[in-house]
Amino acid sequence: MFSRNIHINIKPTIEELAHEFCEMDVNQHADFFNCIGSNIKHWDGGFSFQMQRIVDSKNLNENGRYFLRIIAECINTNDEV
Repeated sequence: MFSRNIHINIKPTIEELAHEFCEMDVNQHADFFNCIGSNIKHWDGGFSFQMQRIVDSKNLNENGRYFLRIIAECINTNDEV
């Protein structure tokens, strides 16, 4: 008898990533954003440039804009306290 180890790399779809994000608890969300914050330090042009490109994208619809707006409002409210 023989056995094999098979490794398959499958990238999750955008829909799968979004679903997983929605399934996270508050601590997982915090860890997720911490990880993004750590990774964006290495982007050419920085995160502000990337965010502007996202906002300008024709792919961003009202659902995406709503989500970004809620995040921005929460951060602005908490920063003022």
